[in-house]
Amino acid sequence: MKFYFGTFLLLLSISEADAQTATGGALSECANGGCNLGEYCVGNSFLKDVDDTGEYGCSKCNGSRDWWPCNFETTCFCHALDAPRIPPAPRSGVNVNAALDTCRDVLTEDTFNNIVQPTSEEGKQLFTYAGLCDAIYNYNQYHDEKFAQMGTVSQVRRELAAFLSHASVETDGFSVTREEHHCVNPITGLDGNVYCMPCKEQFYSKETKTCT
Repeated sequence: MKFYFGTFLLLLSISEADAQTATGGALSECANGGCNLGEYCVGNSFLKDVDDTGEYGCSKCNGSRDWWPCNFETTCFCHALDAPRIPPAPRSGVNVNAALDTCRDVLTEDTFNNIVQPTSEEGKQLFTYAGLCDAIYNYNQYHDEKFAQMGTVSQVRRELAAFLSHASVETDGFSVTREEHHCVNPITGLDGNVYCMPCKEQFYSKETKTCT
């Protein structure tokens, strides 16, 4: 199974955008010059208060509006209809280190195994070195601002250390793969599937990972 840190990487980008919200931040690319021909200004789907065409829709940002949500670079962005809809990461002001291979040159498998030591079988299967490296390469393929490939080797090491520390806290030492149990008041539909709200402890089976 793959190490699903791709989601963590995107959420970290959003966390950085939230941090900018408290202090200011750069204009979105929509408001900072407008989108190119064939592109449209769309909202970041990770932010619940932002959409494409509503009252605070990003479509209003294209080329003119410089207040919410257009005044933060990760809330609205230019998007071509036939391209993957992936929000941009905040600009760091640091140059890409094109000669650096994150996993080959910095985060070796031995280093990873010394840091990531899940106590659960589920964690051992999910949080793997190969999966993390795949997630990093995949993320960097679609972002100008790279993860763990910007600046000097020392800067990359600090970024990886901060990320792994954050991920460890969020996953209880890489041993928990979800924050809440699945269902409360489970209801079996006509199709035989169980539909439910998040689980109460007494209804959750850790063996089958379903509600009873």
